[in-house]
Amino acid sequence: MKRLSSFLAFTFVVTLSGATFSNAQQTEVRKRTPKLTTDDVVTTRTSKTTETPVAAVEEPAKKAGEAVKSDAAKSADPKSDGTTQGATDKTSAAEQTWRDQVAKTRERAESLERAAEEAELRTTELRNELGSSKDVKQRNSTAAELENAGQQLTLAKNQARTANAELKKLLEQGSSQGFTESQGPKAATADGKPNAAYYKTRYEKLMQTMRDAERRVQLYDNRVRSLNESLVNTNRDRFSSGQLEQDRNEAQDKADEARTALSKVQADLESLINEARANGVPPGLFR
Repeated sequence: MKRLSSFLAFTFVVTLSGATFSNAQQTEVRKRTPKLTTDDVVTTRTSKTTETPVAAVEEPAKKAGEAVKSDAAKSADPKSDGTTQGATDKTSAAEQTWRDQVAKTRERAESLERAAEEAELRTTELRNELGSSKDVKQRNSTAAELENAGQQLTLAKNQARTANAELKKLLEQGSSQGFTESQGPKAATADGKPNAAYYKTRYEKLMQTMRDAERRVQLYDNRVRSLNESLVNTNRDRFSSGQLEQDRNEAQDKADEARTALSKVQADLESLINEARANGVPPGLFR
């Protein structure tokens, strides 16, 4: 009986151990078998959907780089007038303002000088008419006009003197800051063709210079003639005669300078026209 109890107890222990070992194996198998959850499926699909090919990223960047290079190339293309598109103008705002002021002041000073010279020529003409006229009424009218022309002459000389002083001051200020006046259009465009604007501008300046020289030749010849008459026809002391001679000599020098300037500008005009003709500039430009 005692042995039967021991055998049954041993059998129970063995059976229990086997069951435990089997459960342990099943548990281990369950742990080793991966489970596929809903989160795993969503994550996998999302990662596959949002993944971007390398080529798709590189292509826009490549195109952007090409666009930048293209813009840079366009900004470096020369324009027809020889400048560069997009290039920074080397002339500062202050220098450009100075250039504009100089141009306006110079034009005003030259215009006033011409007005003064023309007024002097007119006074000389009226004075000659007054001396040769015998009609009293005509003489009175001429005398009144002569007085008016004399006033205009004085006013124009004073204004020209003031404008020239302003111009001189501007030029000194610009020189102290390293400013330079605009050189105007070039003789040829960027593509090597003759620049009509250059020839037109140059021609107009030379024509004005020629008119100024012609007027000054007449002006100083009148002064020389008038001073010679004063020396011959008037009894003066030695000091007054010496001053008249000095004035006459200065007027003669000015007349000679005006004739030299006239000859030079005439030669410059001829040279300009010949140059323009050789370069194919239409002759109608010089009208």
